[in-house]
Amino acid sequence: MNDLPNSEAEKNAFEAMPRGDEISRQLRQMIELSGDFERRLGHTLGVGPTDLSAMQHLMVSGPLPPSELARRLLISTAAATMMVDRLENLGHASRHPHPDDRRKIVVTPARESVDRAAAELMPLIRGVAEVTARLSEEDAATVTRFLGDVLEVYRDVLGEEQ
Repeated sequence: MNDLPNSEAEKNAFEAMPRGDEISRQLRQMIELSGDFERRLGHTLGVGPTDLSAMQHLMVSGPLPPSELARRLLISTAAATMMVDRLENLGHASRHPHPDDRRKIVVTPARESVDRAAAELMPLIRGVAEVTARLSEEDAATVTRFLGDVLEVYRDVLGEEQ
């Protein structure tokens, strides 16, 4: 157990972080801006962070059972049911019979909500694609390798094997 008060322990932890490294500074800024963008998207759609995460899973994966949303979001099935109720009441999703198991349902994202989210995301996606297209093959390989290494650090910390 640490004998230091929380503020002193936190201070020591943050002192160990590289401050002058421009790459680390820009990565931190990118993470912050990504959070800002997600909050703006959630505000635009009128949903909180968990509901937005559920919508992202539905938009990427297509219809999912509420139990799968619960698993992916690390929430209880009861919380997932309430979340789906909220999304349905806001017109962002609907429940439908599972195509292979009549005892189950799947949650499907509403086309209008997907379109609205896509309209918000497209300027960012296009902008990053334009920046990427300007890279030489050598620079693109270096950036790809670097980002892969950073992703590996995230996965290691999260305990994921992907």
